[in-house]
Amino acid sequence: MKKLYLFCLILLPLMMVSCKDDSGEFIEQYYTDAQLTSALRTCLTASKDTALNKLCIPDGFNGSETYRITLPDNADFRALTDTLTAQNKDYLIDTLTARLNRACELSGNNLSSSFNSTISSITFPDPTSIVYSTNSDAATTYFRTNYGADMLSSATSTLSEQLQTTGASSTWTEIQSAYYNATSTFFNYNITGLAASSLLNAVYTEMAKEEALIRTDSYHARAGNLSAFRK
Repeated sequence: MKKLYLFCLILLPLMMVSCKDDSGEFIEQYYTDAQLTSALRTCLTASKDTALNKLCIPDGFNGSETYRITLPDNADFRALTDTLTAQNKDYLIDTLTARLNRACELSGNNLSSSFNSTISSITFPDPTSIVYSTNSDAATTYFRTNYGADMLSSATSTLSEQLQTTGASSTWTEIQSAYYNATSTFFNYNITGLAASSLLNAVYTEMAKEEALIRTDSYHARAGNLSAFRK
């Protein structure tokens, strides 16, 4: 019996060494493609929720030094500002930007629904390469690259309504009218497009941050099928 015990003590370390997989292939094969796809969808959903919960709240944009939307700093907009200033209407620029940011803050619910719908049907030709990528934002990048156009269309539609709600659309019309009255030239710019692209850029940035945490922090990977991300 004592000899058997000693034999087991010697054999166990050898078994552990023989099972060691420096290549990571054993770990990757432990999960099926379906399980990895589910993990990726969960990762994207959790990252999206974290992003929207941070951004689409009061002052999530207006109060952010990082994400607050401002008008482009170029010659055309400087001329616009100068024209409004000459009419004592430069305050309209501040009003517009505040309302643009407020519209983004109010877009969380509709945008979340659009993300959920897209994520639920997303496919990954090679989920293993994304889950085990050395890039900490591989899933977010894949989503943005392949579904970004669809999400921009959804965000634009959502913001078209919210810009009306916050008064940003009417403020922009007032600005355009003031500029036209002074210059006889119509100032054409896609304000809705600016807000939509800025909103999504902020969401993707925050999603990437959360994905990185899911890959490295067990608390952020607490959902069961996110265990595949734990190295």
